[in-house]
Amino acid sequence: MVNDYPVLTEKGREPIRGVRLEYNFKTRRGKILEGRTHMEPGYYHGQEITKVGERTLFIRKGCFTTCDLDRPHYYFCTSKMRLKVNKVGVAQPIVMYIADIPVMAVPFGIFPLQKGRHSGIIMPVYGENNYGGRYLERFGFYWAASQYWDATLLANFYEKTGIVYSGEVRYKKRYAFNGNIRGRYAPRDVITGARKQRWELSFHHNQTIGRTITINGSGSFVSDRSFRRQYYNDIERRLDQSLTTSLVIRKTWPSSRNSLNLSMRRTENLQTGQIDYEIPNVTFSMPTRNLVRFKSGGGKKRSWYHDIRYSISSNLLSRGSRVPTTTPEGLTRLKRTQNSGWQHRLNLSFSRKILKYLSTQQSLSFREVWVPDYLQYHWV
Repeated sequence: MVNDYPVLTEKGREPIRGVRLEYNFKTRRGKILEGRTHMEPGYYHGQEITKVGERTLFIRKGCFTTCDLDRPHYYFCTSKMRLKVNKVGVAQPIVMYIADIPVMAVPFGIFPLQKGRHSGIIMPVYGENNYGGRYLERFGFYWAASQYWDATLLANFYEKTGIVYSGEVRYKKRYAFNGNIRGRYAPRDVITGARKQRWELSFHHNQTIGRTITINGSGSFVSDRSFRRQYYNDIERRLDQSLTTSLVIRKTWPSSRNSLNLSMRRTENLQTGQIDYEIPNVTFSMPTRNLVRFKSGGGKKRSWYHDIRYSISSNLLSRGSRVPTTTPEGLTRLKRTQNSGWQHRLNLSFSRKILKYLSTQQSLSFREVWVPDYLQYHWV
């Protein structure tokens, strides 16, 4: 029996600290009063921690938190808890405390303690700021569905703005595609408190088809312009007042080194309501090559025209914008502007050695632009 704040240490395991320690060296079982230990993903404290097996701990009147302070901002308490080291923990019942005030209770809980990728409960993070007040973020569940995809569902509690749910689905297949879909949902209006469905949705997708085609797409959508300002605790996300949706498809021909790019892009300013878009934007490129290829062999000599090189590019672009304006009568009108054009470019170059040590180089560029009539009009 040992007093004076003993520490139980075993090879390869986190130490257990406490006020009083009882340990049987033969059976390798023991008990610690007012014990405290760290085990991923957080800290455990118990009025009585008993080691009942090689890798099993029983905690009576215990608490758990991910906050490393001696007096944590938040914690979960239970009358009894059983931990299988690096495997799983079971507790019942569980009461959640914030600033020593009970706010939620569940009859029991099962949470994983394994390292690495696995399904299980995600423990929340406590914080405080001027905008949202005190908050508890990222409390939820992670589902490792398979080696190709997983999902996360979270609940975020804010003192001033209420509860906000968020989720994410990620997917990936090596050498084929990868991406994610994210969402955020608020069931109540932050100002009036009335029931109102407000949300944000975003996605990213990258895909390779064979060795010559790549597809990249991304987009963001919101239910209303003020969602980010009112429901994000992160200052950078609150200040981001633009929505961008884009799609890029690229095709290459390895034998000729030619390439074709097709892209579309839409950007919306959430503060002004202005929408800018590029639909479509098509570019074809033919890299520099010889106008006449020289075939060696057969006693042939290289002629001057074998040094003529050329490159070709073509770009078709349609660009426009829509801007809300207010008339002197107080009416809202939409001002729309659109420009389109098709540009072709041909580059020629010629280089030739003179007197063995000198060389000359000439180049010629040809550029042609096709444009329709310029349109600018108002739509009520």
